[in-house]
Amino acid sequence: MLIKKLSLILTLCSLFFLSIETKSAWPDRDGDGLPDRPEGSLINRNSCLDEASAEFTVSPEKINFGQSATLTWTVDMPTHCTNHVRFALNGKFVDQSGSQVITPSATSIYKFTLGGNNLGIYQQSELLAKVDVNYQANIIIDKTTNDPASALVNALKNPSSEKKIIELCDVDIDLTNQSTVVIGSNTSLIASPACVRTPHILGSRIFITKARSYYDPVFNITGNNVLISGFRLEGPTKSLDRWGDGSKERGIAIHPQGIASITNIEVSNMEIYHWSGAAIGISDNQENDEKGYLNASNMNAIHITKNFIHDNKHGNGYGYGVNIGGGAYALITKNVFDGNRHAIAGGSRAGNKIDYSGYVLRENLVLPSGGRHCREGIFGPCWHTHQIDMHGDQNEWYTDSNWLCGKAGENLIIERNTITYTNGPAIKIRGNPVGKAIVDNNIFASSNDSIEQNGECGGWGDNIKNPIDVRSNNIFNTNPLREIANCDLTGDGQPDEFMATGVTWWVRSSVTGQWYYLNTMSEKIDQLEFRKINDDLKCDVVLRSPNGIEQQYSSGGLSPWQPNN
Repeated sequence: MLIKKLSLILTLCSLFFLSIETKSAWPDRDGDGLPDRPEGSLINRNSCLDEASAEFTVSPEKINFGQSATLTWTVDMPTHCTNHVRFALNGKFVDQSGSQVITPSATSIYKFTLGGNNLGIYQQSELLAKVDVNYQANIIIDKTTNDPASALVNALKNPSSEKKIIELCDVDIDLTNQSTVVIGSNTSLIASPACVRTPHILGSRIFITKARSYYDPVFNITGNNVLISGFRLEGPTKSLDRWGDGSKERGIAIHPQGIASITNIEVSNMEIYHWSGAAIGISDNQENDEKGYLNASNMNAIHITKNFIHDNKHGNGYGYGVNIGGGAYALITKNVFDGNRHAIAGGSRAGNKIDYSGYVLRENLVLPSGGRHCREGIFGPCWHTHQIDMHGDQNEWYTDSNWLCGKAGENLIIERNTITYTNGPAIKIRGNPVGKAIVDNNIFASSNDSIEQNGECGGWGDNIKNPIDVRSNNIFNTNPLREIANCDLTGDGQPDEFMATGVTWWVRSSVTGQWYYLNTMSEKIDQLEFRKINDDLKCDVVLRSPNGIEQQYSSGGLSPWQPNN
């Protein structure tokens, strides 16, 4: 064991020659983070300190995350000095000799201080010890973790050739004062199995409390094979009171860098809310290819699924649930959107490149609230905008910033979604898609007039040269929220709300009050009954047959139809 030791024994004759030094007087020549003080040097003078000999050690000096080390200190000095010198460990008073077990979350430096008054002047000396913390490939951060924010940030920064898995369990982590944390390849930031977000558990929380720029997201995913799953991510904007570029926070940015083939990035089972910029922002990488790396050939590379994305608001712009721009593509499935200015926003392309954006929206639920847009200022008018969006790449003559016309993205697939929002248009494509825009087998609470499109800029008429393909199997003027069944589908002993929209099934938990995706099924409530069929605690969904015989059921509403034996 390497012992860091500082002898404080000084002869009285040295008093005349010793100059007062400060902590910065000794450089860190060996690069270990500790100043290399000459043996016997002091920060300030005190006659009792002159006669003291102190030892401050840590064992072991290197530990794995979650392990402990022991700090030990002892001071020898004349007995007449006992009442004149006080001792502190990291600013807290301790006895003259002792030890303390520590479990640091990151590499840390500890300070042991001797201090006392001499002729009315406080003087002190100090000893330092360093503990290096190594992060294993798999770590758990929970409520027993000392400084969980530091543990999280350092674990994500720690380079590793292995797949990193960082689990969160029953913990709140404040990253307000932390700049963007980069998440590289082969990394999972997830909830522990016992603490994962469910209809019974809200889950761990990562949050910030101050506004920040759109270009300073909390997390920035830059690599492949990344999973973010199972906890809450909370922003600082709880109401529509934010304007300007300084208040456009993003929870997660996805912008892969230096990667020729982007694959397997997933954000799932999260609650993401109160971000005035965007809950999730996705952009492409155009470093080596004019068409970028996220395109129609790998539109499933980024998957946003089974999240609750809500109350992301900004006064006169942004306030997006998911924002796809800069030539990016994303697959967005089985999410619940509520209270966002736009549930889905699209930026047509990357600058002046031919790299156009696109998305697949499939089996999502858009709830009624949100869409509110206000002019900046106290007396600015407010109105309701649309929920599913793709901007054009040009502007009309009367504006230079709304991107209302021209080419609007590449391929836009909107299928089997349920949109109960009626305060404004459900869908607005602000130009002609380069490829195609398909609206297929969706359920709308509003009329077919709620699907809008712009065309080319200027000229006469609507200039729509590539119209949206609105299929005949879409259903309009139907609000499934008006037809709800009640049964305990989550197994907590309390009745939950069940909704069958005509394309998907959803359950609203009596514990969390949130909607969760159950299944992709076309049967509606008038075709179903609810009772316990198998041996678990959950209510099952039973298919009514014409002759009254219950021939098939879905276990908890989650499974495919199976025989009722």
